[in-house]
Amino acid sequence: MWEEFKPLVTTTKFDNMGRGIANIRWVTGYGSVIPMTTVRHVIMLRRDPKEKLVETLSAKDAYEYIKQNDLCNPHQIVRTKRKAAMRESFFKKYFGNSEVNLINTTRPPGETQDTIRKIVLR
Repeated sequence: MWEEFKPLVTTTKFDNMGRGIANIRWVTGYGSVIPMTTVRHVIMLRRDPKEKLVETLSAKDAYEYIKQNDLCNPHQIVRTKRKAAMRESFFKKYFGNSEVNLINTTRPPGETQDTIRKIVLR
């Protein structure tokens, strides 16, 4: 937390480095946090020097990419046909309502971050 906000959160205990955990509603008020948001951009990362720096994917291609890569989560606990169908339905809808970009992380970190910023700020 920035030092200038410290007086706003009197119930938070800070460590010797000035860090604390606070409920944002304590600072900004209960109505300042909404229970949902709209996702406009999905940024997926890959590391492959043979691939383009940025690739914009359709919902179908984005789903195929994560499907080929174990949904980018090898630690899924339940692997049934029913769960696979639920995940497919979710991701196709999710990707269909947002712009999906696949970013190659083979460039220096600062350049990768600049690329991501340009995408989400356009």
